[in-house]
Amino acid sequence: MTVLSAVSAMTMLNNQTEKVWEMKPGFYLLVENSVIQILVKFRQISPNANESGGLLIGYFRGDHLHITMLTTPMPGDRCYRTRFERRDLGHIKTVETAYKKSGGN
Repeated sequence: MTVLSAVSAMTMLNNQTEKVWEMKPGFYLLVENSVIQILVKFRQISPNANESGGLLIGYFRGDHLHITMLTTPMPGDRCYRTRFERRDLGHIKTVETAYKKSGGN
């Protein structure tokens, strides 16, 4: 996704701090601060650092997408300098568990 607007404000919603981006007029992407804190730990800072990945997990809040959690690299995944291969089934199990806890929403 491309950030179409420089709307980048901290907001308090349901007593949780979230980062908000306007993706297109009237559609916002909300990412919880806890998710951003984890993402920052997986940045490729050094020239020799490997790619890493996982899955973003969230739900639609009205017309907006709210990211509440994520998976991070797992033992069965493959991290290389220029690519990441998500192979560990733990990612899918985490998504399935979140889906069941949400009541299928």
